[in-house]
This record gives sequence, C-alpha cells and structure tokens, in this order.
Amino acid sequence: MEETRVLILSAAVGAGHKTAARALEKAFRKYPHVQVANQDILDMTNDAYSRISSEVYLEAVKRVPWLVGVAYQYNDEPFKNEEPLRRMWDILNTQPVVKFLKDFQPHICVCTHYTPAGIVAQMMAQGQLDTSLSVVITDFDFQGMWLSKTFNRYFVAREEAKARLVDFDVEPEHITVSGIPVDSSFGEPVDAEAVARRYELDPALPTLLISAGAVGGGPALEIVTELMKLRHEAQTVVVCGSNAQLRRDVETLVLPQARKFRALGFTSDMPDLIRAATLFIGKPGGLTASECIAAGTPMIIVEPIPGQEERNADYLLEEGAALRCNDLEIIDYKIDQLLDSPERLAQLRANARRIGRPDAADVIAATALADENAPVKFDWRSQRKRLLAEPLAAEPLAKVERALFGPDENETLAFYEDGTGVFLGTLDPAQFRSLRRRLFRSGEEVATTTVTQDDLDRIRALGMGSELVDRISKRVRFRGPITLRRVRISLPEGS
Repeated sequence: MEETRVLILSAAVGAGHKTAARALEKAFRKYPHVQVANQDILDMTNDAYSRISSEVYLEAVKRVPWLVGVAYQYNDEPFKNEEPLRRMWDILNTQPVVKFLKDFQPHICVCTHYTPAGIVAQMMAQGQLDTSLSVVITDFDFQGMWLSKTFNRYFVAREEAKARLVDFDVEPEHITVSGIPVDSSFGEPVDAEAVARRYELDPALPTLLISAGAVGGGPALEIVTELMKLRHEAQTVVVCGSNAQLRRDVETLVLPQARKFRALGFTSDMPDLIRAATLFIGKPGGLTASECIAAGTPMIIVEPIPGQEERNADYLLEEGAALRCNDLEIIDYKIDQLLDSPERLAQLRANARRIGRPDAADVIAATALADENAPVKFDWRSQRKRLLAEPLAAEPLAKVERALFGPDENETLAFYEDGTGVFLGTLDPAQFRSLRRRLFRSGEEVATTTVTQDDLDRIRALGMGSELVDRISKRVRFRGPITLRRVRISLPEGS
C-alpha cells in the first residue's frame, strides 16, 4: 500500500491542544502505511509570537479570567480569524510553518487548534498545498473562531456542536461527532489497588484527585485546606504540575494529616490516577473533562474559566457527570454529602462513562484516512456578512420594525394577537398593501396596530373580507379592540 503522509498540527496555547495531538499521533501510528509527523507550530515561530500566543493567554487566565471570557465572546463571531490584520499577523510570523508544510507535502492535515488550521486553509485556497484538512474541536461547544474558509471535515465532541456547525451552513456529511481525542488507555480497566499501593494509599478509602494543571495554577491550595476538614475518611492526591512552590506549600500545609495526602509534581501517571480516583477536582478544560468521562470518573468543577470552560461545565452538568462548587469554602461539605450517598456517586460514574469517548482518536484517524470529501470552500467575507445579519432580533429594535414593514413579493405576513400570542392567519403582499392603507396610519412604522370594529366594517364594505378578517372580527365583537402583531415570513413554494 502506498505511504500516506499525515501531519498533526497543534499550538501550545494551554496544554489541551498538544494532548489531543499526542492521542491522535498514537492512533495514526497503528496504520503501517502511514507516516506521521506531530508538530506544535509555536516551536517553529519566533519567540515574540510564541510568547504572545501562549504565555499571555496563561497569564490572563491566572490574573484576569473575566477578560478571557470577554475575548471568547468577541471571537465567537464567524470567521473572526479571517480578519485582515489578524491574518496578516499570523502570516508574517508563521513563515517557517508554511515552509515546513511545503517541504513535507502532507496528504492529510489534522489540526487541533484554529491557528494552524487557518494557515493550512490559506495555502489550500491559494493552491500552494494539495491536502485534506481535518479540524478537531477540543471543547464541547463550537466557537465561531474555528470556522475555516477551506476544509474537508470537522470533528466535534457532541451532537449539539454539530448542530451549531450546520447552522453555520456546513453540510452534515462534512461533520463527524467523534468526541475529543484522548489517550485510549483512559477507557481501559485499571487495577485500582495496584495504583493505591504504588502511592502507599488505602484501596478501601475514597481517593480524591486534585489537578492544578500542567503549569500548577488554580486554587489547589485553598481546596486542600478545605479537604482537611472532611468528615469522611478519604485520601487526596494533589498534582501540582511544574509549580514546585505549590508542591512545597501543599506538603507544608498537610503535614498534620500527611498520611491522607500525596503531593506530586508533573507526572505521566495521570491515566492511572484518573481511572483509580473516586472524584476528580479541577477545572473543566476540554481535554481534562474528556479524560475524566472516558475513565468514568465524575468531576467536581471549580472556578471554570469564563468562555469555553463555562460551556464545558454546562455540558457535564446537563449530562449528570459532574457537580459544581461555586464556593470553595464548602467543597468539603459537598463532597461529604456525595460520599454519604453511594447511589448518587454511582449514578455520576455511570453518566460520565455513558458520554465518554475513549475511542475518539481512533475514530478520527480511521475517518480522516478514509475521507473522500472534496474540500469545502467558503467565500468567508460574504458568508460572515450573512451569518452576522442573523437573527434579525440581534439588530436594534427600530431596524427590526422597519424590516417587518412592507414585505417584498416573495414574502407573506403572519398576524398574531399581541396580548395572547394566538396565531390568526396570513396575508400575501397584495392583500397587505390594500389593508395597510386602512389599518395603519400614514407614516406608521411599527410592528403592531390596534383594530376596532369600525375598521373591520370599512374593510367589509370595500369587499375585502377574508378568513383572517372573519377571525379578527369575531374576537373584536366579543373583546373589543385588539392589538395585532405582524411578522414577516417566507413561505415554501406551494404553501
């Protein structure tokens, strides 16, 4: 079989994108005919671009998380990454990536971050690269920033994300609901007793796993302080990542209860620790959450970053796979309550396993290798303009009302009683133009009007009765004058 070159591109803006890339690399390497390269594009760019892209983001998460949420909402507009200044900034700073792509000439590109996806899409659109582009979304919701002007397939975490892409005019056959790629070992059985012995823990006691993330951020020390007050006998493993000071602080704090606590630095043992844990306590990053549900381990969510982590938290809570603690001072109470109810804990575990996708990386690899879809090419400027114009309700009220007034030849007006919301009927454009002169005052540009019996009598005297007029007349006769609200609609042909 002819060799297939697969290039996996990520960007170390947080740890999740690279974690997903490693899981995909492992899945693709199962195919003997596939040559795989896994590249973090920030390793190939200049220091300034790399630091702005990664370190500034991490500092914002630590110091001004609300600003991260504002940026998330700002970038949720479709094709936001195609704005000229942003695209020029990326192009100027990623020329080594472009050269690498031209040299490697991949048959398939799989991107776990929108920036490399945008570079590949640009080269495809300009005819510089003949490849198939798969974009892997690494959160449970779809953000408009990920929309690419050229692509072959999107891989998303759940059906709702697919629906969002379809709403952006991406055809369903170009979307695969795969889950977020994690190491397949998270779905395999674990010898929990062996893991406990490795860390000299009691396999008969609940084990709580706190993760401060790869860089050792978050409120780990505050959580440990509260867990020292637990009523239940439990033991806690704290993973401090690369934050050596945090590890020392935890070790000092828990000295009176050292038997119950283990403080670790960066560890490659997370698959075993997560699978053996009773509960995982931490932030719901897309990859962290996916690892937990793949293992069937419920989460206690703390301090999610506004934006993507808030949305990830919403999903886990909707599915009954997690609890959220908004006040760290009572996290011991919440965990004690949960440990008081083995049935509730078992249901959380079952829900987590139900929505987990330990097979996601294998699904993505198999689908991408077999994909015969031609590239989708968006005229991103016109597409973005159209998408931003919808829905009309997002416009100022005056614009909405003007839009509702005076339909064109292809549109019909639906009438509702304003007070009750009851649908009364429709009028075609010609009927409406005739009635408007009698029902609406000169120059009136509002979406409602009050109708009296005198109005209806004049309409009937002119021979302009209709089923709608009869229905309105019956209501006016019994209730007195009523207010009508009109809504502009487009009816299918033949309606």
